[in-house]
Amino acid sequence: MNYPNRPYQAFPKPVPPPSDVNLGEVCLRFDAKWIPYLLGAIHQLCVERTYTEDRERAAREAGNLLATFILAEACPEPEPGGIEMEDCMGCCIRVQNGHLQTFSCGEWQDVPGGDLTALAAGSPQPADGVPQPEAGECENFLGLVVYGQRWRLPVPVSAGDVVTVSDATGAVQGYTTDVVIWRGANGLWSLGGQLIGGTELYDGLNPMPAVPRDALIAWDGTNYYDVSAAADGGSVDITIEPGIVNANLMFMVNMNNDVGTGDFGFQTMICKADAPSAFSHVFDFRTANGGWLGITDASVTPTWTPGTGWVGANFTNGGCGGPDDAVQDEIHKVMPATRFLDSIRIIGSTSTDNGFGNGARDLVVDGGSATSLGLDASVGAFDVTMPLGLSVASDLQIRINSVCFGSPPAVIIQQVIVNGQGTDPF
Repeated sequence: MNYPNRPYQAFPKPVPPPSDVNLGEVCLRFDAKWIPYLLGAIHQLCVERTYTEDRERAAREAGNLLATFILAEACPEPEPGGIEMEDCMGCCIRVQNGHLQTFSCGEWQDVPGGDLTALAAGSPQPADGVPQPEAGECENFLGLVVYGQRWRLPVPVSAGDVVTVSDATGAVQGYTTDVVIWRGANGLWSLGGQLIGGTELYDGLNPMPAVPRDALIAWDGTNYYDVSAAADGGSVDITIEPGIVNANLMFMVNMNNDVGTGDFGFQTMICKADAPSAFSHVFDFRTANGGWLGITDASVTPTWTPGTGWVGANFTNGGCGGPDDAVQDEIHKVMPATRFLDSIRIIGSTSTDNGFGNGARDLVVDGGSATSLGLDASVGAFDVTMPLGLSVASDLQIRINSVCFGSPPAVIIQQVIVNGQGTDPF
């Protein structure tokens, strides 16, 4: 993919450091709107690999320069009077409570994107005032990951969003593992600007053990994504996993510690998914069985009865009168297509069991563990909604039990309502 405004290195090759002899201070005034950009530009001067020699001293002095901009003192406020200008113009800047401000039209005003607390927290990109794409729209950003820190995409991500990462440049070095080895965004040795194939290493303690250490990865708070293919002019698309809603997508180095140096610069483009469709499918078992099947348990199988629903079968241990006797109403349906299910609502009834305690009344999804429906021993008619929030690929199972003691109770499943995302698979 071709980006006309792709990121670039201000210093493609290391440069000699400035003299260690001070030449005296200089003063200048400029519009405060440029402060966030200058902070980003000066940041590269704080990276030791920018210089050919005397790197530690030069980077330290550059850090002082960066602090000078962050902690700039307020300019003297203009004296009242003088010639009245038709338009208001900003003349001075200051930092107030971590925010850049400019004096304009007689009052101090915040500079959009001038939240310096984000810099101190290791999140150098501004979020205030950043364009937020609507459903189906895209937006481009430049990212910068510093070793041991994270860069946050300024747009929250949700399931189905596609983030393209490309043109990842730069190199990092982990002090605890490599003494003098720099690695590119794909985890390969970076020597003289060239990435050397076959030099990747892996660490089972890293966030993504199957991805080379020191490679570029992303995390949405739940899922990790491998974006190392963006190195050396490459491009990779990641699709945000189901279940993620308005989460922060963080980019980082695939390493289990923050002891190192260097950074990766890269291009990102987020394309928001179209507004997700939703479905709510009602299975009314009083009129049809809906393609559901009864599950045989203890040699008995529930039956579908028109006008009633799925009626549980009574299995006994020597007659309906012992604690091991029960009524089993268990049905299932194979999912015709994988869907993200938000919830399942189950409506039915049981007769009471004379106070001897009902059996498990639960829901099983995709062959997983049973989840209690929360029905107690005295329930008659029930209407319960089970939140799911997961992607289901194969099978839904619903089981309603009631102990048979003294007389067989009726166990009936009348309706099942499946709520999910996407088109109705049924």
